[in-house]
This record gives sequence, C-alpha cells and structure tokens, in this order.
Amino acid sequence: VTASFTTNNAWLYFGYSGDQTAAIKVKPSGGTTGTTYKVVITMDRALKYNYINSAGDELLVASSGGVVTNNTQPTGCSTLSAGCNGAAAPTITFSNVSANAIVSINATLLQDAGFSVKVTDNTTGCFYTTSVLTGEPGVIMRTSGRIDAEDVRCFAGNSSIQKVTICHRTGSTKNPCVTLCVDESAVAEHIAHGDYMGSCLPNCATPAANAKVAADTEGVIEVSKDVFVDVYPNPVKSMLTIQVANPFNKNVMMHMMDATGRTMMVKEAEPTADGMYQLDTESLNAGLYLLKLKVGNYSKTIKVMKE
Repeated sequence: VTASFTTNNAWLYFGYSGDQTAAIKVKPSGGTTGTTYKVVITMDRALKYNYINSAGDELLVASSGGVVTNNTQPTGCSTLSAGCNGAAAPTITFSNVSANAIVSINATLLQDAGFSVKVTDNTTGCFYTTSVLTGEPGVIMRTSGRIDAEDVRCFAGNSSIQKVTICHRTGSTKNPCVTLCVDESAVAEHIAHGDYMGSCLPNCATPAANAKVAADTEGVIEVSKDVFVDVYPNPVKSMLTIQVANPFNKNVMMHMMDATGRTMMVKEAEPTADGMYQLDTESLNAGLYLLKLKVGNYSKTIKVMKE
C-alpha cells in the first residue's frame, strides 16, 4: 500500500485574496487487487477561531465523501477575544476510496500546521503512513506535512480596500526595513524589489521558510548596463523568448514566479553564442508573473503577462 501526499501551496498568507488556502491531496494505490482504502488525514493542532476578529476563523473542507471531526467552533469561542482554539486536533476520514482516486481537503490557516496521512487497505488491514508533503510539480518537499501560514491582515485606516502587511527593504543603513500596510494591488511590485509579505523580522532577514520572496538580494545588485536583457512576446501565450547580452560569460538563471513570488519554474542555462533562451509558459494560468534573471552577481526582475 502506498499513496501520494501533495499540496499546491505550502506557504499561506491569511487575508491575502486567493492565497490563504492550500489544497492537500491523497491518491492511494497498491495493496490488494480491487480493494478500497480508508484514508485519514490528521492535523497536528486544533483550529483557531475568532482570531483578532470574527473573520479570523481557520477551516478545513473535505472533498466528496470526507468526514471532518473537530471542525466546529466550540461554545467557548463564541465571544470575541485574542483568539481561541478548537476542542482538539481535527481529522478528515474517507472510508471507501478506490485505487488511484484522489481525495482532498482545503485548509485555510492563520498559523503553521502539520499534516499526516494514513492509508489502510480495507481488505487486509495493511496500511501506509507519511508526513512528507510534496509540492506540485514535486519541487517543494515539506517534512512533517508542514504548511507555513501567517496572518497578514492589516487593520490600519478605514479604507474599504483590502490591505496586507509587507516588510519593505528601505536601503537605509540606519533603518534597513519597515513594516507597511499596502493595497493588495501593490504586492507584486514590492516583491519584485526584494520585499516580502508579513511583518519584518528583527534583523530584516528574509524568513527561511518564506516562498513568496522574489530572491535573496544579499550580495546581488541590479543588472548593469553591460548586461542587456529583453523578453518577448510580452504578453506571452506559450513560448517566452529571453535575450541576454552576457559579456561575463556566466550561466543565466531564469526564475519565474507568480504575483506573490511563489516559484512556478526555474531554469539554469549555460551561455549561448546568440544569448537567446526560451521558457515554455503553456502550463501557467493567465495573469501577471515575475521573471527574475540572474547573471553572475547581477540580477533583474521583469514583469511578464501571460494571456
């Protein structure tokens, strides 16, 4: 008996539209021919409710046939406070799953949590367990089934426009970073300049487990006039051509991220005689992306629109 245990989003930002929920999927296989399986997904802590305000609720939602326990706000959490926890860690059970069928949960989280899965052959009772969560398409590996989550809701001001917390790198020696509240529309621009979502750390360092950072800017400077870069067509439908005039004869690192800085594809190429490279963007959804090019100690981030 075995199973794949995957997530599409290992880093969550509660309060940032479209980026506060992770889909966790399990696909069982092996065991007795023709058997069905019992799949149990377990979270390592209780859910949080009424965190800061009534909108601060964590939630687990199972796909068809899944039964979630400990997923209801306890009576003691009905009064707003600094936050309260559920009664116990939740579990999600799928009783009769066919081989290679995919079951899933959507987890909306405010803080880090771990998940594990147990798959049991209903015919023999043999089982498989794992807490290693693999990111799709298999680039990110998260031990202990870890989903990193942070509450980035920003409550400053009275504007009806959703604001989130950003750690802005100022470039100043005296005050190298500052925590700001920004409109969601400004997030991509900030990340392109090396900022990151969430409050600043005391030393202004990039969080070690933060995927939504364009790049570690330490020791890297903006591309110089000696390194000419161009990308086309932009907007792009499928194949993106990248032209790099590279007098230093260094490898070219191409790092494509979505608007929140999450890595979508990475490609490293050796210098070519014509300085031409290509990225196949066919698998990307339509929207804004950030392409970070690094040539030796030089880097440049370019906005790319996918049609």
